[in-house]
Amino acid sequence: MITRLQWVIISSMLMFACNSEDKPQPVNTIVEPPVTNPQAGSSSSAGSFVSYEHGLAGKVLLYIDTTNVITLRLEQFTMTQGPDVHVYLSKSSNYSAANVLEVTKLTTGFQGSSINFTFHDTRYTAAHVFVLVYCNQYNSLFGYAELQ
Repeated sequence: MITRLQWVIISSMLMFACNSEDKPQPVNTIVEPPVTNPQAGSSSSAGSFVSYEHGLAGKVLLYIDTTNVITLRLEQFTMTQGPDVHVYLSKSSNYSAANVLEVTKLTTGFQGSSINFTFHDTRYTAAHVFVLVYCNQYNSLFGYAELQ
């Protein structure tokens, strides 16, 4: 037989366990420490995202070290999830396969995350001054940032 105290405890646990305000959190978010001390001789540029779709917002920093290793850092990055979404460095603010270098494919939505992507691409030039967030499946530009 369940005592009154046991009934109160069980009821309370069930009530709090079924709270409808709990929202699932992204599971694939990559959060890394900030790049605060680029190597001597490295160059850097920064910009802020202009959004067209999916609540895209945040800042972007680009560091290139003396060995041409590129680190792209997204800060306070917010975007609701979309299918087949990629981050590109581009020579223009519009997507064109001839003008872009793929940085990564995003696999989840983000809410205020800071993310680093490090890569080396011999095709990179100083003309790649835009960072695009683009959905390949629907040919949709979520937004861009111009690096300055």
